[in-house]
Amino acid sequence: KANAGTVQTLIQAELADRDFTDRDEAVLYIAENAGLHNPFNGVAMNLAGWFPENADAPGEIQITFSES
Repeated sequence: KANAGTVQTLIQAELADRDFTDRDEAVLYIAENAGLHNPFNGVAMNLAGWFPENADAPGEIQITFSES
């Protein structure tokens, strides 16, 4: 739970100061700027591929946009 909370905080921090209208743009920005690492192997999550629309592998993060 602690890791999930930390990841959510890092992602929200990257999104807070920008307005994104496109999921892919936001995912790439997060990958390049959030400083996340896969907890299973320690690899830097600095590519958009770590954030698929449907995360189904250990370490992947699913990011979904919704209208607010």
